[in-house]
Amino acid sequence: MALFNFNKFEKAYKNILNSAEWSKACKLYKTSKIILFYGHGGNLGIADHAAIDLTRISKNEKIGISLGSSIQTTSLANDYGYNKVFTAWLDFTIKSINYKKEDICCIGITSTGKSENFKNALHYIEENNLKSIYFTAKSLQNNNLHHAELFTDLETYHEAETMALGLTYELIDSAGYKCPTIKK
Repeated sequence: MALFNFNKFEKAYKNILNSAEWSKACKLYKTSKIILFYGHGGNLGIADHAAIDLTRISKNEKIGISLGSSIQTTSLANDYGYNKVFTAWLDFTIKSINYKKEDICCIGITSTGKSENFKNALHYIEENNLKSIYFTAKSLQNNNLHHAELFTDLETYHEAETMALGLTYELIDSAGYKCPTIKK
């Protein structure tokens, strides 16, 4: 038996791209100049990858920033506690950049959304009235006006992570930027 259910994955991918939430996510993304990506484990790797590719592909018209540094992560965990790492990073980053809140969109990548760290970040984003997009395998059931939830309903972490990576490129494309082709 294959570990990856391509039929279910393709169906979930198409469902997202044809959803009202996808249209909402594209609008939030397009109207933002700074995109703050965060996640745990493999999702943090995707967040870091998406941040650098967004900045590179958009030729700095949009700036992607991620909490990809283990030094920064452990420093924030030591100073604020692990459950506040995302909140502390978001607060620190937003205060250190010279952009208005309406120029910023936060993208959280999670499989379950159940960690206290992720929930605290969600509350911080809502309290500060920031735009947000979430890639999640399990619904967060959040109906905030400035929030788009791209719910995959996938069963494994590797499927959810692969979906999240693909959706980051779909968002780049939706904003009018083209991903480079592989040169021969």
